Amino acid sequence: MATCEDCFLYTPLDDKEGTCTINGPVPASREAERCPSRTYRPKA
Repeated sequence: MATCEDCFLYTPLDDKEGTCTINGPVPASREAERCPSRTYRPKA
């Protein structure tokens, strides 16, 4: 299952958290289907 850390908008801060360009701070393990703005795009 895809997670936030698999999205090209995600920038890791550590192993458990990161920042989404659009949504701000997010947990790395959040499921892609739970993206609040529905902007999940897989890394190339």
